[in-house]
Amino acid sequence: WSRQDGLAALVITPTRELAFQIFQVLNKIGAEHELSACLLIGGTDVEYEKDRIGRMNIIICTPGRLLQHMDENPAFNCDHLQMLVIDEADRILDLGFKRQMNAILDNLPKERQTLLFSATQTKNVDDLARLALRDPANVSVHENASNSVPDQLTQSYFVVPDEDKINALWTFLANNKRKKTLVFVACCKQARFLTETLRHLRPGLSLMGLWGTMAQNKRLEVFAKFDQNTRGAACI
Repeated sequence: WSRQDGLAALVITPTRELAFQIFQVLNKIGAEHELSACLLIGGTDVEYEKDRIGRMNIIICTPGRLLQHMDENPAFNCDHLQMLVIDEADRILDLGFKRQMNAILDNLPKERQTLLFSATQTKNVDDLARLALRDPANVSVHENASNSVPDQLTQSYFVVPDEDKINALWTFLANNKRKKTLVFVACCKQARFLTETLRHLRPGLSLMGLWGTMAQNKRLEVFAKFDQNTRGAACI
């Protein structure tokens, strides 16, 4: 497969940061190969993408931006697509992505290989049918393991009343200043509120926030900074 053969593989992820991370890894792996690749995510220059997309062999993207190119970009051609990869398939099959995914799949060739990757892969027949899979095979990394997580991984949890959650989190962060911590919340408003509140309380470590309504360049800046740091916390 060469640059002149067109699009061979399509990798779809639910978030921009995950797409960016996959693109970075692909650049390292593919440095010695002739294949071309590009990243299609929201918050970037769509006109710049339109000029390059027709020369790409591999596309890493989020559903919304991919569908935009399918609808608006005459240079986008997936007639010779060989492989569709859906990362974090359990999330991307959620109802929030149903319309986009159905529209995308309607535009793809029926003869292709489809790969789904997920830490918690759904086996729901309806979900798999939406991807037009035929005789799918399920491959589990830990299928024969006694535990679904590594034996050396320690998992703990705290039962905390709602009114004490911020105090408990502040105490946890203050006692783990030399470690990297990810704090996951349910929505953008919670991520922003928690970030600003904890910064005001000053737990004594670098504290960052990352949420969907941030400008794309700011999101990538926070992502890169947290990746490079050896300690600190990020609310996501």
